[in-house]
Amino acid sequence: MKRHHLAMKRHHLAMLLVGTTAVSACVRAAAAEAEPPADQSKPVTTARVGGSPADREFRAAVQESGDRYREARAACRAKPSAERSACVSAAKSELKRARLEAKAAHDAAQKRPR
Repeated sequence: MKRHHLAMKRHHLAMLLVGTTAVSACVRAAAAEAEPPADQSKPVTTARVGGSPADREFRAAVQESGDRYREARAACRAKPSAERSACVSAAKSELKRARLEAKAAHDAAQKRPR
């Protein structure tokens, strides 16, 4: 009876070891496939699947406003230092305005009856 008990313990330990090894291999494989984004100036985003059309439009509008802001900020860096601060402030206020408009449009679309 004691031998059977020890054999079962070994079986459970072996199964645990196999499971742990498999999970470890999967994690290493996923980490090996991870790459930095192609454009280092843009934040890393994950692809979203599904969602309502209003959600997709909102995400697209936010992404576009961010792109415009990054381009405007880069253009501001080329200006003389006396104009740079005002240029960056204008770019930031444009970003905020565009995001508020996108949020308002999204909220309005969400309130519409389906």
